[in-house]
Amino acid sequence: MQSIEQYTNQQYIEICLANTVRGMDRKTWTKRLGLAYEILNKDCSVAELLAEYDVKEPIMFRKIYSYIKSNKPVGEFTGSLDFTASGLQLLAIGTGCIKTAERTNLIFTNNREDAYEYAAKEMTETLGEEVTRDIIKNPLMTTFYGSTQKPLELLGQEAMPAYQDLLENSFTGAYLGFQLIQQCWNKETTSHEFYMPDGFHVVLPVTEVKTVEIEYEKWGVKIPYSYSVETKQDKGISLAANVVQAMDGYVCREIIRELHEDGVPVWPIHDCFMVKIKHMEHLRLVARKVLAKVCKQNLLVDILSQLTGEDQDFEKVDLSQSIEMAEYILS
Repeated sequence: MQSIEQYTNQQYIEICLANTVRGMDRKTWTKRLGLAYEILNKDCSVAELLAEYDVKEPIMFRKIYSYIKSNKPVGEFTGSLDFTASGLQLLAIGTGCIKTAERTNLIFTNNREDAYEYAAKEMTETLGEEVTRDIIKNPLMTTFYGSTQKPLELLGQEAMPAYQDLLENSFTGAYLGFQLIQQCWNKETTSHEFYMPDGFHVVLPVTEVKTVEIEYEKWGVKIPYSYSVETKQDKGISLAANVVQAMDGYVCREIIRELHEDGVPVWPIHDCFMVKIKHMEHLRLVARKVLAKVCKQNLLVDILSQLTGEDQDFEKVDLSQSIEMAEYILS
């Protein structure tokens, strides 16, 4: 298994440079390399470059730019790539949803897809008024965290029918996966537990925050003190978010294991992976390999079965072959 496009160390560090400019991590490799070429061939100071370009990470921009100009071996520089909407990716894998897989780069569409940009365009067309990426991102994220109130607050009541249509028809499998997990809430337990394929025991306590007042007589004041207790609850909204985060953690551990077995040091921060530039091609290969394995493991079905105590299964498309050939899983 290899990348559709393979790049040199010089190209990877230039991609990392371009990624520090706002929005460029959502562009194709070619566009990013074009911007990096433009920046590196300007006869001006770093301060002037920062003033000209909308750089979201100025410290990293300076660091990468200076390193390239120093003519040091670029392969020894530490760069990073992120998964593109990892939560939606895992729900797409779990349900075999082609639509969500295309929106999140699990299926190569000859473009670098952006789920939030797509959602913004769909909502704009449906409502007849502009809905930007920044506007739709938080509602979409909080929906899959289990919130119904936040999307309503952010979008307004009039937009909710269009938003519900977006979830059901554009992110069909992801929304289905989210609902299937939420339905596994057990009101008779104080924790939801399951095991991941690597033996990791996931324990999700059901907690309630209680507040008491502690009186401090010497000063004549009462100090509020909050604490959490495990308790049964009839309903909860956190299960889907926690299950997806557990899946995310499993993917992270598997990538670390694969890279360490190959002698490649890696520094992860959630779904962002930092490696030496000389290992970046290998990181992309391993990321696709791990997600393809997760697809074949039927991970979501296994977790649902553990949560309910009953065998769960449904027909779904095997996305593993598409994943092995996907270009922008990491970006």
